[in-house]
Parts: sequence; C-alpha cells; structure tokens
Amino acid sequence: MTRGPDARRVQGADAGYPRGARILYRLAVAVAGLMTVAFVASIVLLMMAGEDGAAYGYLALFLWFGMVAAFPVLLALGVPAVVMRRRHRERRARGVVDGSC
Repeated sequence: MTRGPDARRVQGADAGYPRGARILYRLAVAVAGLMTVAFVASIVLLMMAGEDGAAYGYLALFLWFGMVAAFPVLLALGVPAVVMRRRHRERRARGVVDGSC
C-alpha cells in the first residue's frame, strides 16, 4: 500500500468515486427492499399455511433461506457504500474534491 500523495489520489480524488458510491448505495437499497418484500410475503404465506396446508409454509421457509443468503450481499454492498460516501463527503468539506459530482 502506498503512502503520500499517491495514496490520497487512489482513495477517491477522481470523479468516478462518488458515482461508484451512489451505485453501491442504490444496489444496497434495492436488495434491502427485496428482502422487505420477501419478509412480508413469508409472513403472509405462514398465515396461509395455518389455514390451508403445509405447502405455503415450505414456500415461506424457502423465502427465509433466500433472505439469509441475501444478508451478506446486503452487507457487502451497504458497508462500502456508506464508507465511500462518508469519505467523499469529508474530502469535499475539506476542499480536496470539487462539488460538481
């Protein structure tokens, strides 16, 4: 890892850095939205399973496995997006990056 001026340039002085942060952030919001829909659908399926049969319960269980599998993806998108946005905001406040992005 380099230190000095080159390291500062690599950490986000270019114009593509805030764009990448926005893309990661929007993807994280989309995954969180899908997980919310899956959660609500699983609750509905569990209520239907109590009335009609066990097949709906298995579908709800399948959705829960999907949510568990999607959680690391949400973390992998959301944590870097928040860090990148914070880093860019701090650099812009210090005047290192212009406000045009």
